[in-house]
Amino acid sequence: YGVGYDFPLKNPEKFVEALNEIYNQNQEQFNETRKKALNFADKLQDNSQRIKQYKKLFS
Repeated sequence: YGVGYDFPLKNPEKFVEALNEIYNQNQEQFNETRKKALNFADKLQDNSQRIKQYKKLFS
């Protein structure tokens, strides 16, 4: 999806690496990452609304 990072928290080196990648993004890269994150969040919201509708329909 390109919206974030997924790594074990027991691996602090990966956490630092991710922070450095984010910090070193130029404005264009940041804008693209932000756009992907917002689109991903919108899709999650849409899915949660569908779940509520299904529960209401079948209750």
